[in-house]
Amino acid sequence: MKRVCWSVVWLLGLAWWGTACEKGGREPRTARAERRGRPEVESRFRRIAETYQRGHFAFRPHQAVKLGHHDFDGRLPDYSRDAVAKELRRLGRARKQLDGIEPRDLSLRTAVEREVLLATIRKEVFRLEVMAAPFRDPLYALPALDLAPYIARDYQPLARRAEAVIAIARGASGYLTRARDNLPRAMPRPWLELALLRVKRTIGFVQRDVAAAMGALDSEPKRRLWQALEQLVAALEDHRGFVERRLGTATRRFALGQQRLVEMLRE
Repeated sequence: MKRVCWSVVWLLGLAWWGTACEKGGREPRTARAERRGRPEVESRFRRIAETYQRGHFAFRPHQAVKLGHHDFDGRLPDYSRDAVAKELRRLGRARKQLDGIEPRDLSLRTAVEREVLLATIRKEVFRLEVMAAPFRDPLYALPALDLAPYIARDYQPLARRAEAVIAIARGASGYLTRARDNLPRAMPRPWLELALLRVKRTIGFVQRDVAAAMGALDSEPKRRLWQALEQLVAALEDHRGFVERRLGTATRRFALGQQRLVEMLRE
């Protein structure tokens, strides 16, 4: 597993772990600092973590792109009910595998990585299963259409990055149609308002920033890009109209509720 992918969450995890251990008083600081993991258990964890990361990004390719995994460039996620059910099964398997590893058999660093992965799994299960976000939240599908990673860094030649943008732009109409099919007629007004704000900002970003950043393309790639961006803007405008219409049937029932709140805090 490429450690850079988890560097930020590891730092947060280290801060949490250090505080928890100090409060728990289970091991002297010197013992914790010198603790070494069992090699066979460390290797087993690495295999589990690598498998988990591949599956995590396969379901969330836009997150992979933001973290610099450009094998996922140009891909849009699948949030169909079958795909979500498959992802929940994958998360369940990963959680069971990680629960089967004793933290005391790992080095301190690896034990923290295990806790971070388990926390990530619990968060994703809560979003997908308890909150059913792909089927209730109109904002859930929109981050996958963020084109900023393709223009913010010159990680590849402009023409290759443009091809990824074209792929996303051409797939946006079908992707957003499927996202709308997932959603109920009545949704919380605050969620709809946030989604509407995101759609409007995305349209402006595509028309202004993406077009300017890709302006140096040769004539033929530029023509194909401009055509694809027009398709993307049209798809976003359709989605904008959908969200605005849903405001007419919006509710104020956006609170988690006592049971979900307790479950979220417990997880």
